[in-house]
Amino acid sequence: AIAPEDTLEQRLEAGEGIEVAALPSKWPSDSVARTQLMQCCANGGGEGNGNPGTSPFLWAHERIEEVLDDTALRQAASFSWLADTAVFYGPLRPGPPFPVHILEDCADEALRRLVDVSIARQNGSEEECLAQACRLARGAAMSHALARHRIYAEVAQRVATKVREGSQHAFGSALHDVALSLALVRPWDSEVAQAAASLLLALKTRWGRPATSS
Repeated sequence: AIAPEDTLEQRLEAGEGIEVAALPSKWPSDSVARTQLMQCCANGGGEGNGNPGTSPFLWAHERIEEVLDDTALRQAASFSWLADTAVFYGPLRPGPPFPVHILEDCADEALRRLVDVSIARQNGSEEECLAQACRLARGAAMSHALARHRIYAEVAQRVATKVREGSQHAFGSALHDVALSLALVRPWDSEVAQAAASLLLALKTRWGRPATSS
């Protein structure tokens, strides 16, 4: 849900909804054409002029912004919702007319929950939160628009710690997501570089094998 369940249900009962089939499958590479496509919803979603309707996407976009701009709604949103939003917006490579702050807000909230232990306990197990945070980081990194954020170093350091502890939760999707996010945000700042080095050392220590002579 992109809003409290009762609010979303009321909107759907009032006739609001998202028709996925009406979303454009490919965005123009030219920034001016993208802006015109986004604005075409003002005249009936662009019907009649050959442009795909963008009203359904804009409806979803506005609802997402409502949640992220409202402190209470943002803090009440599930960790998986934040990750889903980042994974959805990341491949769109936000830039005009798409605001980058959608990804920034998701990353900021995820970081706040990871750092504050009391908040983390309210959002499920530590492993579940870390897995969602790694997925969120991957989505943000895929945007190529949010290459500098503390979320990358934070998830890398936490996965490195899990690897050193031998936790099975550090493997699989979480390790894949954090590795991919680090690869996409090069060149690294000093904090991310340190976290990446820590993760690499942890992996080498756990799975490294000394060379043997034949």
